[in-house]
Amino acid sequence: MRPALLFFLAAALRAQSSAPALLEEARSQPVEVFADIAFRLLPHLSPAAKIETLTEIFERAGEARNSFPGSYPDIEALDALSLRSRAVRTILPLDAKRGRRLFESMSHPNVPHPTCEEATAPDAGIYMDTVQAVVEHGHFTASEREKNVPWSLVIDAVRGAGSAAEITAGAMRLVPLARTEREQAEMTSVLGFGLAVQDSDRAFTSVPPPRLVGSIVNAGSFLRRTNQLPLLYALRNYLVSQLTAERCEITLPTSLEGVQAFNQAISGRSDIAPINTDEVKATKREGKPDIPEVDPAYFALERRLNALSLRKPGEDLAKLHTSSAWQDQARELLSDTESWKGSYGQDSVKVACDKLKLFKILAVVSPGGVIYQTAMSDALNILGDPVFLLRAPEIWVSELRDLLMSTRLTSVRRELMALRGPSLRTEVSSNQNSIDVQKQLAASRLPALSIYGRILLLGEPATARAEDSLGSRYLATRQVRLPRYRTGRSHTTAP
Repeated sequence: MRPALLFFLAAALRAQSSAPALLEEARSQPVEVFADIAFRLLPHLSPAAKIETLTEIFERAGEARNSFPGSYPDIEALDALSLRSRAVRTILPLDAKRGRRLFESMSHPNVPHPTCEEATAPDAGIYMDTVQAVVEHGHFTASEREKNVPWSLVIDAVRGAGSAAEITAGAMRLVPLARTEREQAEMTSVLGFGLAVQDSDRAFTSVPPPRLVGSIVNAGSFLRRTNQLPLLYALRNYLVSQLTAERCEITLPTSLEGVQAFNQAISGRSDIAPINTDEVKATKREGKPDIPEVDPAYFALERRLNALSLRKPGEDLAKLHTSSAWQDQARELLSDTESWKGSYGQDSVKVACDKLKLFKILAVVSPGGVIYQTAMSDALNILGDPVFLLRAPEIWVSELRDLLMSTRLTSVRRELMALRGPSLRTEVSSNQNSIDVQKQLAASRLPALSIYGRILLLGEPATARAEDSLGSRYLATRQVRLPRYRTGRSHTTAP
């Protein structure tokens, strides 16, 4: 494309890319897409527009396909509970009264107990983070504090916990808010009562048992004014009850991890016994995740990609990837991946995700030029499928995020390669590659992709990360897991 035409196209796209205009376009998209776009545009909006946009996200959250996230913490998840929670946390610094009013309209999550046949378990731990944010940033009046309104929010949230996942999050986020002796005694009692819950095995192992043990043991450092022994007994009884119940055929992490963590935590105490081997035998094991088999043809493509990504000891990776033999194999792999359609009856979303994985990795390891451009174009073609977007909007957004991240990683990698010497410079500059991807997105016929491209062309203000002040703190301090393709029954019970 001629430079003059590129300049004209870029100018035309920027003219259509004001934040309010992009936000208005995004309103017609599924709520998962609208919310992700809206959060990206917040730094470009006025304070009043931010508040109204966040309120709209909260009010539309019930349209989300999934009701709960499948992991914790995952502050960028796009299920109903996560959208409501993030909207509240983000709006609190802007309008504390509005944030509290929205929070008060939420009910405590009623999380279903997943069966062994389900591949993931719903996790409502993010609700506890939101309670913490409301208590710390809700601007309570002196009268409300005198009536212990903030503490009532805290203790009611922990009291309403219906799973070990919520107990774990409550112990991590809300226990430090218990300051008086009465509050600490009440918190200790409520945590112990919560551990009397009988989780399904899938729910039990969705939170690594060592994390549960660690959260309860560490809570003791904040509950110094109370006797911790009843809480440790409650934890012990919960672990033994879960380990000896009917369990799934395949259970990870292993039972021993939680047992070892507990026994180590009470090491040296004579007032409570460690868990012994007779207390970890399941009544029976039955049921496993209903995960479809992977097409052998996909495994073959993956093996070929792995071979292209490897290098022999002492081999110069940059020179290898610019060799004619490597380039020929990469082009052949691209062609075969493009033509692969999955096995008969295989879910189209799963096939799309598998193909995207191959294209993204090949784009990252390629030296640039035709192979990179083809791999990226193939990935964008998959994301440009409206059926994919409408069937699985949360997965679609996740895959797009991954693609944009892989583009940034590729840019960094090529800049490092260029520093090694002129002979190893890539065919196209890394910056040009990023610009080309932005323009391809902006010019897409799929409106959602076009909006993302124009957001990238719009640029990011220096204050962008500070706008979601509470959210940015979570991003900086926690490992964030993006939602991936999930199998099994969707969790559609509204929170």
